[in-house]
Amino acid sequence: MNYNKGIWKSGVLAVAVTVVFAIFIFRAADWTKGLNSEFVVYGQTGGGGGSIGGTGTSGGTLVTKVLPQIAVGSFGPDVPGSDLQYNTVIQITNTNSTPVVVSGNFYTQGGTASPVALTATGGVNISGGVLPSTTINGNTVFVVTGDPASARCTTEYSRCIAWGKIVSNGSVTVSAFFEIRDSATKVLYSRVGVPASPANMSSFVIPRVREVSTGLDVAFAIVNTGTTAAPLTASLKDASGNTLASKVITRTGNPAEPALGPGQQTALFARELFFGSGAEPVSGAFRNYQYIVFEGGSSAQFAAIGLAFEGATQTSFPVDQLR
Repeated sequence: MNYNKGIWKSGVLAVAVTVVFAIFIFRAADWTKGLNSEFVVYGQTGGGGGSIGGTGTSGGTLVTKVLPQIAVGSFGPDVPGSDLQYNTVIQITNTNSTPVVVSGNFYTQGGTASPVALTATGGVNISGGVLPSTTINGNTVFVVTGDPASARCTTEYSRCIAWGKIVSNGSVTVSAFFEIRDSATKVLYSRVGVPASPANMSSFVIPRVREVSTGLDVAFAIVNTGTTAAPLTASLKDASGNTLASKVITRTGNPAEPALGPGQQTALFARELFFGSGAEPVSGAFRNYQYIVFEGGSSAQFAAIGLAFEGATQTSFPVDQLR
């Protein structure tokens, strides 16, 4: 997302892919270690309360599913000899026998309307970060996809990174994945999907496994889906439950910020969040098994994903809601 440069150590292609992916997803700035992330989908049921902005969908009980990470675009000169394109595909499936109306909003990492280029099936126009109210017939699929040729993302990250929410007046299944391809040959390097997660969590836990010598670590992406700033504290625990370090989650990683603002998203490796705390090993081939407890108090307005990375291998990691 905003603040990392990625370095994979498993071959030239892996290095290129990770460097670009980390810059693209996390926006290179102050960080020096590798970082990757996936596209992720989060679910929230209810009348739409506690979510940023609004949509035009009306009627019935509304179901909101948050998409905390959308990646679309191309890198060029940052990676010599490689021009990789990133794309996100969102599939909305209506398994009901009757039509369902959906609408959506897409946001920048700061919570404003996203300019990321997205298209939808059936000629539906997505403009200004808004998917207008659209009817999905029973037992059919509606697809929203990015246009990776529309943006080069070496500096203007707001053109390439977004998060979003889909609101429906009935139950729908939202699945998503993102792809990394060679822009010229269209050869696929990576395709990863991540399952849904609640959008109204106030406390949750993510297991962590860390092995310095192989680069194995767990990252996470978090969105504040609410309309107000909300504090969220992450506490790193060892295998015996002892607290090793605690840090406040903010969008920029700046400890002077007291909270994650409304509509903001962030993504970090655990090693980056807890860097400088004295809890992070800097070398060694041994494997640490830990876990991170995220606590937002009375603020039930967070969505989250956990991801494990080792070299070119990336997998989803569980997020267990406590409250």
